[in-house]
Amino acid sequence: MPDTTYEYLQGVFNGEHPIQRQNPQPGESEYYYITPNQNPTKPVNELQTTDISFPQQNNKLSLQNIISEAFNSYPTVRMGDALGTLYAAKQEMDTVKKDGYDNYAHRLGMCLNAQKGLDSAVYSLGWGVLKEIKDIVQKAPKKGINSAWNDTIKDMKNNIEGLQYGLTHPHDSCRTWLKDLDYGVNKWKK
Repeated sequence: MPDTTYEYLQGVFNGEHPIQRQNPQPGESEYYYITPNQNPTKPVNELQTTDISFPQQNNKLSLQNIISEAFNSYPTVRMGDALGTLYAAKQEMDTVKKDGYDNYAHRLGMCLNAQKGLDSAVYSLGWGVLKEIKDIVQKAPKKGINSAWNDTIKDMKNNIEGLQYGLTHPHDSCRTWLKDLDYGVNKWKK
């Protein structure tokens, strides 16, 4: 099983993971693969598929089957894609390991998702809110509620700024925009 939702989705869209049909029609198999290398902007219900004659797993309660069925709908795929982009920005932050780089990473992930459209921006905002709630719960006992709250407010401001830029500049580079950010102090260079 892949380590992240993003990797799993890549596998689904690259034809590496079978998907179970909820109501197979006459002539359709119970399982199918998405044919790889299709236009990534196509709605899920328009993607070409390849039937397979045998299931990889017969356990209908398996994690793979649950995830496959969940990702069968377009909104869920977009939510997963938004989460994958945010996770990639966090991984970049963890790799860079510089003070204040989270200010850059928050804006980057949100900007990239917002450039994909309003639905992706809304999902990103939702994921951001959930993450900040988790952070408050984890940080408050260690740092105190005021410190945890202030960090959450800062992160949410960064998220919203990234979303605003991405929505209003869908064809510009988020990284070029962020070159003018002094992420160490979380201020824009003049």
